[in-house]
Amino acid sequence: MKKKRTHQFKKIILKIFCGVFLVWIFGFFMFLVDAFTIFHTPPPTDGIVALTGGSGRIDASIRLLEIGYGKYLLISGVGQKATLTDLEKQLSHPIKEKYRNNIILGHNAASTFGNAVETAAWVHCYNLKSLIIVTSNYHIRRAMLEIKTILPQIKLYPFVVQPLALKSIYHLSYIRLFFIEYNKWLAAYIGLIHTRHSDIGLLDKTYEAIR
Repeated sequence: MKKKRTHQFKKIILKIFCGVFLVWIFGFFMFLVDAFTIFHTPPPTDGIVALTGGSGRIDASIRLLEIGYGKYLLISGVGQKATLTDLEKQLSHPIKEKYRNNIILGHNAASTFGNAVETAAWVHCYNLKSLIIVTSNYHIRRAMLEIKTILPQIKLYPFVVQPLALKSIYHLSYIRLFFIEYNKWLAAYIGLIHTRHSDIGLLDKTYEAIR
């Protein structure tokens, strides 16, 4: 009888494991599909945030600023010594002079967590109520989640930049990138990793740097 119960218990554990695995695999498939979904054009907002780390993000955010989709632009996660002139050398077109004073460079973020904290400091400094978040298609879900965690009262709208190198996912390195990002997003979604409201020290440090 004891062996029978042990066998039944193992079967239940195996079924649970298989069920979780299938849900995880299905979630990854949906994550891939979602990454290549075309988002609606966002409405005009108070501010635009470009998260550095992928091609085309800064270019897209400056175009949004210049055509009136936001009053201010935060480029989060640039190098400590980088200037707007340095960034401009990498752009497809020069920045129009009248918009230069509306662009803030954030030097304190080195991760998506840091992007969220830097964005929060900027939002409070400028008293913004709505934002467009500009990042790559594989990164947008986690970026939105992290920023929403620390800024639940702010309206967020995604603007996805699809890197030219990722036009097709039929390459092992691309699948690996999406696989890693999917698991990071999943961990953030269930609360294993996320931006913490208690991290006041970093928030204050970033606020002082931006101000």
